Amino acid sequence: MGTMISASHEYSQIDNSHTYHIETLLGNRNDALNSVYARQILERIVSLGDGIHCPPLLLGITLRGKSSQEEFKIIINEVVTLYQEAIRTIGEQS
Repeated sequence: MGTMISASHEYSQIDNSHTYHIETLLGNRNDALNSVYARQILERIVSLGDGIHCPPLLLGITLRGKSSQEEFKIIINEVVTLYQEAIRTIGEQS
């Protein structure tokens, strides 16, 4: 299971700013890379929609060894693809 992270987003209509909240709920709190992954995943998901609404995410992240920048991009892209597929499936069922 690795590290469980809560990731949420707020949009301010006053100054058009975005605030990202990343919190480690369980697991390794000393590895900043987990928070970087969570933030990048959340930012990409926010950008898929209207940039204002995004459901909070609960992420389970497990990293072994050092990840390269290329591996980082592949992981983020896979997660976003899975998210898009889930949203499309939900839309088809409605």
